[in-house]
Amino acid sequence: MANTLKFGNGEWYGKKDTILAYNDENNNYKPLPFDFSRGSSATVVNKDGLIETVGSGEPRIDYKDNTKGALLLEPSRSNLVTYSEGFENSAWNKFRLSVSTDSIISPDGNSNTYEITEDDTNTTHVLRQYFTSLNTDYSFSFFVKSKSGDRYVELNLGRNSRKSIFDIENGIIISDTTNNAKITSLDNDWYKISISDTVLLSENSYDIRLVDKSSGSDTYLGNGTSGVYIYAAQLEQGSYPTSYIPTSGGVVTRLADSCSQTVPDGVIGQTEGTMYAEYYFDATIDNAGGSDRDIVSINDGTFNNIIQLVHYGNGVGSAYKSVYLNARLSSSYVVSIASSAYDSGLMKVAGAYKNNDYVLYVNGVQIGTDTNASVPSCSVINFAKITGTETPTPINDLKLYNTRLTNSELQALTTI
Repeated sequence: MANTLKFGNGEWYGKKDTILAYNDENNNYKPLPFDFSRGSSATVVNKDGLIETVGSGEPRIDYKDNTKGALLLEPSRSNLVTYSEGFENSAWNKFRLSVSTDSIISPDGNSNTYEITEDDTNTTHVLRQYFTSLNTDYSFSFFVKSKSGDRYVELNLGRNSRKSIFDIENGIIISDTTNNAKITSLDNDWYKISISDTVLLSENSYDIRLVDKSSGSDTYLGNGTSGVYIYAAQLEQGSYPTSYIPTSGGVVTRLADSCSQTVPDGVIGQTEGTMYAEYYFDATIDNAGGSDRDIVSINDGTFNNIIQLVHYGNGVGSAYKSVYLNARLSSSYVVSIASSAYDSGLMKVAGAYKNNDYVLYVNGVQIGTDTNASVPSCSVINFAKITGTETPTPINDLKLYNTRLTNSELQALTTI
């Protein structure tokens, strides 16, 4: 299985505006630079498990829950929280709790943590901001850490009906009315928690609330000392949360990532070939509206002639959580091989093509074939669809072959 291109699998080489793929066949290392762009700074979880800010145009290799790292490609998003770390600011409304600085280390490695402490009244204990809803999908995320051990944390988006309760000692979602809650473990017992839902025009606030662990209620008699540590908050328009965007007095926008290349002759098989990708699929993303996540494609610089591996999100009709091998020739679909639904987890996917000989393998299983389609002429490799409007998925490992691998080779390549 001699491949013409490798990308990732624990080996990442990048600098401003460039990230390298490579071919190391016969121990002869040949770098293949990919064009990378992003017109703003952005954050990523680095090898040390800390949130790090990288400059404009610098590729982001994300090591969150992944020791080998994954190329992080995201759409443009804005953090609507104007003081994302300044919880003492009056933009944050405090109800029956106090906010103070603390010296413990935050997720970015600095001593810039806050703690919220409840008062001793018998009611709710809330940290809140107000905003003007656009009657669309929003995602609200927070970084939290247990302080007293006797409190859960509730995120509330819009009205009380859109809320989720999190156990931030054990990393568990206790309850969720949105079906889109997430909790992600970070280093030093920190968690990123989030909820996503449609917020109506009349629903103009978002809260973090303390919840009494023994009763499971956010209405309880406070003791004046219990609470949690907090680091940063983000409210963004979209049906899933993205990487953290720091703010300090106004809305900040992170621009979209883009990674593609017109590769040298011989890398893309013009008459036959194989695309392989390893990635983690998150079925909770886009639960309401759904979106396709174009893992990798080869094309002619347009969507008219293209071969692509796609993993659809939740709520996309008959394509619900399915993996597709698609091919378009002169603007018309000639191949569309679809899997059954897959839940969240590690995915190893390969699509092989040859004249009248297409096949899709997912996690060691042959999904389907197509024996009645020609091969479009392709010269460009893209991560995420070339329109740039779909939901990108971080890529752990990518291989491109200029031959159509055998079925036994495809099965071995994709077996988990």
